[in-house]
Amino acid sequence: MFTAGLCAPGLEGMPAEESLEHIRKNVVESCIGVTAADYCVADTATLVMKTRPGQPRMLSLVPSVHIAVITLDQILADLRELYAFLRWEAREREDEGLTNCLTMVTGPSKTADIELSMVHGAHGPRELHIVVIIGPAASTAN
Repeated sequence: MFTAGLCAPGLEGMPAEESLEHIRKNVVESCIGVTAADYCVADTATLVMKTRPGQPRMLSLVPSVHIAVITLDQILADLRELYAFLRWEAREREDEGLTNCLTMVTGPSKTADIELSMVHGAHGPRELHIVVIIGPAASTAN
């Protein structure tokens, strides 16, 4: 999920030649996972991420902190607009369409199902931050 448009001098994405075991080890040892997202639903700040080959979901699930980077044009008003866009996209984009898994993330992981005690980070990151790129660079980030 790391895009070349986000790379700056001294900042690198995952090299393609790395083994899956090596990537898993690095992700498990990481404190922060930085990903892109396909969309963000404004009324709930929900990130929408399609799964794709070579873009492991573990980067957004395993580290304690998840930072998602989006551009202004990826923000949709509500779920109704998201579903309409996904339906249109599935018909128009033969190269990808709707993938077999769509992850929606609204806030950090938390649960209160054990003794009604709130626990953060039980099933994913303890923190979620969304960075929105605005201005002229935003149109070239995709």
